[in-house]
Formats: sequence, C-alpha cells, structure tokens
Amino acid sequence: MDQQLIEYLFAHYSNLAPLEVVAKIKYPYLNEIEQLSEKRKIAEYLLENFESEIFINNCPNCKKLARTPKARQCRHCGHDWH
Repeated sequence: MDQQLIEYLFAHYSNLAPLEVVAKIKYPYLNEIEQLSEKRKIAEYLLENFESEIFINNCPNCKKLARTPKARQCRHCGHDWH
C-alpha cells in the first residue's frame, strides 16, 4: 500500500474506524515513522472491514489516485471526467 492511498483513506474514511484507534495518531510522542505505521494499520483496517463503503477514486485515463473521492479532474495527468 503506497503513501498516497494511506493518506487518502485516512483523510476521507478515518471516521469509520473506532475513535480510540484514530486518536493514537495524535499522540505527541509518536515520531513520523510511528505515525505512518499507525496510519497504515488504520488504512488496512478500513479496507478489510469497510471495503463496500470505500470508493477509491482512480483516474480513468492514467489510473492514478485522485485527490478526493468526489474529484473529477486528475491532479497527475489533468484528465477531466465530468
């Protein structure tokens, strides 16, 4: 799982995970690597448990991940699919 997908899932679907799990990310003693590890665990949890509720919005042209689930223009190739 790449960094972009982890950040996408965390930004748009972390509300599906239990609060105590998501709250661990905000602990002040976690360094960047530990935060990334925790975000990866949350992303894996989300994909395992909420697959039917998660929309991974890939560009139909270049197949790369869009910025948000509702985006209709690719940030990578500029393709517009309105």
